[in-house]
Amino acid sequence: MPCPWLVGGKCTSPKLGRPSAMVVSEKCFRDDPAIYTACEYYVEPPQEKRGRLTSYMGEAEKLSLEKAPFLPHVHALLIPVESECPYYVLAERGAHWVAFCKALERFLGKHEVWRCAKHWRTCPIAKMHRSILEEQ
Repeated sequence: MPCPWLVGGKCTSPKLGRPSAMVVSEKCFRDDPAIYTACEYYVEPPQEKRGRLTSYMGEAEKLSLEKAPFLPHVHALLIPVESECPYYVLAERGAHWVAFCKALERFLGKHEVWRCAKHWRTCPIAKMHRSILEEQ
């Protein structure tokens, strides 16, 4: 996995005032954590608590997740499915696991979850969402 602070070719480290491409080097794109963690702008990402609403979500995102329509026969997962996508949130809803996409602001259907877990780097929705955020 490339450096988690690298988004759209820009370093988003909290050590910087704002995202910057100026500090990005080739080591940021490597899949070896031993290499990209040596960057002076690297900060250990906050640990998430899986199974509950994740701690990095803002209040608006938590509200979206809590109010999103949930249909157990469409959205409920029997086992938790992890994904490295930055827009993917795994949460517990009663006796079930559910996956929420922050880019789409909705729960993912069972048939979509496995694609998010496996093909998140090539996801057109995530790419489009990133480009919209970069323009703002």
